[in-house]
Amino acid sequence: GIVNPVDATLILQFVAGLLPSLPFFIPTQAAGAALETPTLTPGNTIGDVNKNGVVNAIDAQLILQARVGFITLANPLNADANASGQIDAVDAALILQFVVALVDELPPPPIDPLDPPNEPAEAVFSISSLLDLSAGQGSVLLEVETTAPGLGAWEIDVSYPDFVSVVGCDAEQGGVCNTEFGENVVRVVGASAGGLTGEHLLLEITFECAADLDAGFLVLSIKVAADATVGGPQAIQELDVQNGELKCSLEVDDAPPQLCGDVNDDGAVDSRDALLILQFVAGLISSVPDISDLNGDGAIDPVDAALILQVDAGLVVKIPTPAPAGNSPEVASFNCA
Repeated sequence: GIVNPVDATLILQFVAGLLPSLPFFIPTQAAGAALETPTLTPGNTIGDVNKNGVVNAIDAQLILQARVGFITLANPLNADANASGQIDAVDAALILQFVVALVDELPPPPIDPLDPPNEPAEAVFSISSLLDLSAGQGSVLLEVETTAPGLGAWEIDVSYPDFVSVVGCDAEQGGVCNTEFGENVVRVVGASAGGLTGEHLLLEITFECAADLDAGFLVLSIKVAADATVGGPQAIQELDVQNGELKCSLEVDDAPPQLCGDVNDDGAVDSRDALLILQFVAGLISSVPDISDLNGDGAIDPVDAALILQVDAGLVVKIPTPAPAGNSPEVASFNCA
């Protein structure tokens, strides 16, 4: 019911002959409606998510799009590449392993218990901070550092405080992100056949401030983190998560306004300011600031210089506020607010 960039991508794939027909998806199941369990029919193949007779990277991409909520799969049983009973990024990783001939069939046979096990992978997920986000925009980076056999599948939710809004997201490593996955939640998912080892960028999120002078945290929730074990990606047990921080501080000009008549901006209205105005009127200097127009008549002339001399001599009082009874007249400040 919603047209988004995914629709355009699928249409272009159809025009290019990569997809046999449209549409491939069914609407999300209505709340309370009975769920009809799909069954495999002759000609259906595990991994052939779009039922075009070929298992390829497009099928893996469709699973990722479903996992961020962009689409609903019409053939969910075809997507369950490891026959686990649930569909997630691990299924996309297995399909990619099948496409590059790392596995011969889907679902793959159980791993032989006599085979020497892989050294367990370790992963550190971290998101950067923005401590000086002002009236403009700023981006944070979600990165991972993984040991062999590498990161094979990931599903990560990034929760952010409500004093910022998300401008956009950019998923890396062939992943998919959705800025509207949930309230104040961005989700990124991805899969890799060979695994990501070392340091890699997974996601960039751009924020802007929606409120001033506030601070909060970016919190990572790792929904799926599996290694790239061929034929059977394993959940990564050694996980470390490093959250980030956001701080909005909209720029405010705290400088006091310049006094009217303080032509040289030295904090005082005196005869030196009057002299500058007279030099300007005589054409000896090219310009003076607008606050030189002391009487506010739109012209900078000898009258303004005379008023400045009266201020300097204490002859001008604040108008319209009279001096308090018993006190001497108050010298005018002519604050140019």
